[in-house]
Amino acid sequence: MKKTLEEKLQSKKPTYTDSEVAWLLDNIGHSDGEIRDVLVYNSLGRGLFEGLFSGEQFRFLLEESLRRDFLLYKIDEIGLPTLTRSFTALLWGHLLEVSSLPSSPYFQQISKQEYQTICQKTYEYLEKEQDFTGYSEDDGWVHAFAHGADLLVAVVKCPFFQQEDWNRIFLILTGIFQRLPKRFVDDEEWRLARVVYEAMKCGHLQDDSLVAWVKSLDFPLATNLDFYRFSAMRSCLLDIYLELDKEDLLAEKVKAAIQAWGPAGQ
Repeated sequence: MKKTLEEKLQSKKPTYTDSEVAWLLDNIGHSDGEIRDVLVYNSLGRGLFEGLFSGEQFRFLLEESLRRDFLLYKIDEIGLPTLTRSFTALLWGHLLEVSSLPSSPYFQQISKQEYQTICQKTYEYLEKEQDFTGYSEDDGWVHAFAHGADLLVAVVKCPFFQQEDWNRIFLILTGIFQRLPKRFVDDEEWRLARVVYEAMKCGHLQDDSLVAWVKSLDFPLATNLDFYRFSAMRSCLLDIYLELDKEDLLAEKVKAAIQAWGPAGQ
């Protein structure tokens, strides 16, 4: 199976059997980074964005990953179980994205009810995930919060998105930074920043909501760990600032709120 899939990955426009698609899903969290990062992830991504899977295979990937609850797989454990959760986040992000693309053969293949299920599981996942590993010498890319951020970007950009969900999303984002065990070192805070500015770009987040969130952020500087958390949060806000400015979407009230933000009590 592995050799066949490697050959298909090099082919111009391959087709996939149902058993091959099932194998890709079964191995989404494989411990071997070459299989997981290169073979499985690239095959799934290419298959979805190039329309190489049948409609039934798209539905299988969605329904089976939901049924097996891969995003919350052994959520209380870190290490190898994180790989299944993290790469399921990437898969679900891809599924949502192509389902929202009019040019995709999978356009509108995710129902509103299924989207809402994905939303709730995404929120729960990012509230509960405790594995902050970026790159591991043993396992390769783990990157749970980067991949979770990519999924959350797809959630907030979806036409089904409800803006009242920002109350929970902002709490989730704040909570991630407030429970950091050490400084992010693999650009996770920039991936999390995308959640905010991509939503702004598509009109799914309003200036006043962003300003209120920034003003609510409370990061003391009593310990070294406090500083790492504050620094990561500041880096995230800076990226939001720069990206909005680049897109000419940086409202004066947002600009002022981010520029004024600093450690709690100062």
